[in-house]
Amino acid sequence: MPECAAWDGGGRAVAKRFRRIYDADKVEDVPVWINLFGPCARIGRALGLGIDLPDLTDDAGTDALWQMPGDEWKNPFEGWVADTERRGDHDWMRLADYPFGNAFFDLEEGVKFYTTVAGLAECLAFVASLADKGVRLCDRDFMGRHSGADGSCVWVSQAISGGGFPDAAPAFGALGLRRPDSSLWVMPQGWQPSPGWVPEDRAPLTAGSVPITVRWSGDPNPIARAMGLGVTLPPHDAWQDDWKAPLEGKVADTMRGIDGDVVRLAGYPFGDAVFDIWEGMSLTVAADRIADALTLVYSLRDRGAPIRRAADGRLNVTVEPAAGPGMPDCALAMMAAGLVPASPLEPGRTAIWEPPQSECSTTAG
Repeated sequence: MPECAAWDGGGRAVAKRFRRIYDADKVEDVPVWINLFGPCARIGRALGLGIDLPDLTDDAGTDALWQMPGDEWKNPFEGWVADTERRGDHDWMRLADYPFGNAFFDLEEGVKFYTTVAGLAECLAFVASLADKGVRLCDRDFMGRHSGADGSCVWVSQAISGGGFPDAAPAFGALGLRRPDSSLWVMPQGWQPSPGWVPEDRAPLTAGSVPITVRWSGDPNPIARAMGLGVTLPPHDAWQDDWKAPLEGKVADTMRGIDGDVVRLAGYPFGDAVFDIWEGMSLTVAADRIADALTLVYSLRDRGAPIRRAADGRLNVTVEPAAGPGMPDCALAMMAAGLVPASPLEPGRTAIWEPPQSECSTTAG
């Protein structure tokens, strides 16, 4: 595993978000960004979003969004995108999840996709297919100031380098991308997948394999104690140098040299419980193992980690399926596990689920 790495502006945050541990010896694990420049509202509609994204060509409008206190600019998008990232970055939202990666909106850069070298060809093919929905992949007027890109609106870059990670340039070239400078690759006009490209060997994504995140809010320490961990976790957002030192040898993996914000608390047959200094505690499982995850949640409740807070009645636990046009609907799996939607299910809106009232009765703690 690499001991250090040089990330671009968002790569580190995304790796944190998806708990991905990379193998520095495998080029297919190298993370990749694909920027798709152009009218964001048009791109968002092509992605199947039921709401228009902000227009970043309007400088006054963009400035107004930046000046809003907190994350208020995200309010209209709540429930319409996969995650407004209120626990994460001010300028980010995760729009949708796909088998090959994820789509994001960034207040500075617009729409961008995250994948790995292994999923890059599939991601590029998906981006190219958006041309059939009115998205321009080459626009010399819009991109005129970037003469080296020959008007291409699709830019590709390696999101992480150094620390033993291999150079993805040969893979980019083999996929037919063009390199106008040392750090940037672009999709040339008329791009097609290389004839020799073989899709990633991956089982088809089904409703049962959709990633599900179980999130705990509030103080993480009752949960850690219920798990049998003899540690005291720091408060949410209380990052400081070497905050992991007291946890050494007491959790499954402090992930030093891999992720400065995350520790793996415990491993279970169905998934790993992790603590993120910014986002709190979570457990990610496949949809067909959600019942196992809930059995853990309820057992932790009985050991002092309440599902509902006594002080204000708010839920400590929510269940969030990966969401997006590329994700199968796993609502039946959620209902079969006894979960209920936190708000009425509506086409195009992201569903968040919660335990039923009958399982939330223990409020002490």
